[in-house]
Amino acid sequence: MCIRDRDRYLTMLKFLFLLCTALLTNGLSLRKPEAANQCLRWTLTENEITEARGNVKRKDIKLYTTHNSASILIDGINYMKALYDDIELAGQGDFIHAKMFDQNADVMLIPNASDAISSRKTSVYNVLGRALKRGVTVRILANINIMQSYKAIEFCLRINLLCGYTCCGLDNRHPGIITGNLHTKMWIVKHGKDTIVYNGGMDVASGRWDTQKHDFSLEHQMNGDFMGHNAMHDQMVRITGPAVVDYERHFYERWNDPHPSFFPFVWLQGYKWSPPPFIRTKNEGLQIQIMRTLSCTGAKYGYYKDFAPKGEFTALAGIVKMAKLAKNYIYMEDQFFNFPEPMKAIADALPHLNAVIIVTDSQDLSLIHI
Repeated sequence: MCIRDRDRYLTMLKFLFLLCTALLTNGLSLRKPEAANQCLRWTLTENEITEARGNVKRKDIKLYTTHNSASILIDGINYMKALYDDIELAGQGDFIHAKMFDQNADVMLIPNASDAISSRKTSVYNVLGRALKRGVTVRILANINIMQSYKAIEFCLRINLLCGYTCCGLDNRHPGIITGNLHTKMWIVKHGKDTIVYNGGMDVASGRWDTQKHDFSLEHQMNGDFMGHNAMHDQMVRITGPAVVDYERHFYERWNDPHPSFFPFVWLQGYKWSPPPFIRTKNEGLQIQIMRTLSCTGAKYGYYKDFAPKGEFTALAGIVKMAKLAKNYIYMEDQFFNFPEPMKAIADALPHLNAVIIVTDSQDLSLIHI
């Protein structure tokens, strides 16, 4: 059923990845194959995914993949340096695909207060410009709504002038053209025989670059601030292995969605599906399951008809299942953790848990009732 609260939760299209670290909620330390079997308990089953999609089977993305590797990059200093390094490796015949909520082409991936000239060479605008000159294909989906239109329009205009064609699309294929959002932060970088995915909670935009000290450093100030905040804590995950095919599949489907954007001057040239190359780990590696949010209201508007005609709520289903299976404690970081369904699932689990820790944004604290 498509209910209003879920649409609100769903408007912020997010990805969750299951890295088997959910075992921490049980405080377990297991050896294979016991560990592998325990990991599978935390993934959604095929039936659970189908139910979360309005009883429409998901055929385009695997149930889960193995032989993956992932590293958690905490705070902008670590994430943006890694992203810069991967983009600089991309060359002729490679691609850079990105989905973003917020944008700023002048943000420097490696700011250095003592060397402004070198710092500017690492800006998103300059990094992508060099990649294009090397023959890299760039495609970017930038979130836009009426309330937040200026930054997205300016960003895509500058990037499109670099490309010489519409490589940056203003994407408002979500339920609310006034304040609705596509909240995914994701970069996919193919270089040579490997493909790297960055996925998590951090845009490459004003105020996001920071260190673990959160001391309002000169480098942080060089990239501006975000809504008056002088510090920013968040993380991204760098993923390699078979899971990158599923991430690229999602981007491909969003880019090639036949439903036009609300903005009539945006036209995206479709491209043919081709699974990207990847390097798998020699051992079983990490099991990763893609969970996403695609609004059922958006589906009613005609979006996602080729891959999620009734929407998809696997991100929500994954959180609820995690809460039900937890036996020792739950630790979660989520900027918008103020929606009834996940809050109820964690509240129901409280009697048999030793601790629940939820880190959320301060502006939402008044809405939390756990």
